Amino acid sequence: MIKVIGMTDTYAKRVTVTLGWNTTAFFEGDAPEKGRLVTLEFPGLTAPTAAPPEIGPDIFDELEDVEDDSLDSHPFIVGMNPYWPPVLAFLRERSGEGEERPVRGRRGGRDVLTVPAALWRYTVLEDLLDADNADDFRWFVSQQFPLDAFEAFLARHLPEAQRLLATALALPAGADRIDALERAQKPLERIAAVFANTPQRMQADVLKERERVDRALIREAKRVAKARDGSLALAVDEWLALVPRLKTDAGRDQAVRMIGRDLAKVSASPEEALAAVERLGMVAAIRSRTEYDTAFWKPLEKLLALEATESGTKIDIADATEETVTLGWPVLLAKRVGAITPGRSALVVRDGEYRPTHYVRGGRKLKFDVQKAGGSLERFGCTLTMPVDESARRMQSFLLDVERIDALSSVDPAAALAMVPQANGLPDSHAVSRAAGAAAADFRQARVLADLLIELHTGVDAAVIREMARTRRRGNRQRR
Repeated sequence: MIKVIGMTDTYAKRVTVTLGWNTTAFFEGDAPEKGRLVTLEFPGLTAPTAAPPEIGPDIFDELEDVEDDSLDSHPFIVGMNPYWPPVLAFLRERSGEGEERPVRGRRGGRDVLTVPAALWRYTVLEDLLDADNADDFRWFVSQQFPLDAFEAFLARHLPEAQRLLATALALPAGADRIDALERAQKPLERIAAVFANTPQRMQADVLKERERVDRALIREAKRVAKARDGSLALAVDEWLALVPRLKTDAGRDQAVRMIGRDLAKVSASPEEALAAVERLGMVAAIRSRTEYDTAFWKPLEKLLALEATESGTKIDIADATEETVTLGWPVLLAKRVGAITPGRSALVVRDGEYRPTHYVRGGRKLKFDVQKAGGSLERFGCTLTMPVDESARRMQSFLLDVERIDALSSVDPAAALAMVPQANGLPDSHAVSRAAGAAAADFRQARVLADLLIELHTGVDAAVIREMARTRRRGNRQRR
């Protein structure tokens, strides 16, 4: 008898099983569930006995060139798995040899095989001892069987494994002992494969039980809160006590989804909500789980008021970058200069390890204002500074002139011409004069005018100057 194992899947909304290398079969009558191991038994079929084929250096390159529908009949595949040809031949004969049915998405058709209901059943662990292809499915064992099935299997077969080994060792050294050891090797390997999967199944059961305990803890906390005031919302002290007791990621994730919502319910004011969040942030288990979790922060966006926390200090913003503020622990734990609004831009000052130390209300324009003020400017109760570098200041002024020329060329061509002394007194036939005359009515001519004026003003190709300006903007602004 040939016995094979397969893993069920679906095709065209029907449950299937893959037999051989790439042959799909359906089930007659009631089909098994998807994603389950099934055992197919074929009484009366036998596989030819032959030595396994030699694995040449080019065999896998050769197999890559074989059409999928022909792989099951390739000599190497047949030699490695001699039980498949009789099985496939039997099913083809029973399903109607040569019968072709159309398959959606393909031209023509292909043989459609069906497995009779009497030939299949769900796999049990004992099938892994004598199925012809059991070694192909040992990696699925821990996912497919409950822990009590492992216990019953080991109770039955570990003594048998010990007996096989003891019997072989009891024979005198020589040919008889070698034969006995070789006969015992395959059953011992398969028993050991099940045994090796037992710790994985145990680990899965432990995790499942811990998740059940976590869910029970959360339900009990909610029950107590409801009995107290009719609300399911937990107060901060209750979350601080509960979260460290949760032992699984699933339990902590469930808690995170609730904390933000509960804080929005029980907090009377933005100040109270902010104080509550800061207390929660002192618990590592909560802080690490909520770092990037929008389910926690979303309910708090309209509740928290991120007022200024820093005043009377001097802050260097030379290396600050403009970022869109995202509500989270970084902005809560850093010092805030001016009121910060999530979703709006702010200058972020970071330390040597790229951690934010200050959030400064305003964008990169604030850096220009500090430079114009001579490198120091009072804002939001703090002194914002930037190092005074004459060459950098000249470069900044130079690039700002370029941006003004670019902008004025579209909205006020005459003002753009006035910024470039070299453009004064040019004849009407000059390209600059022609572009200036047409710029007000044609945006394309406004771009031409801007390029010509930039090149007159700088003596450098306009594309190069524009790239310099873009590079400087990127250095002063970072979007997240």
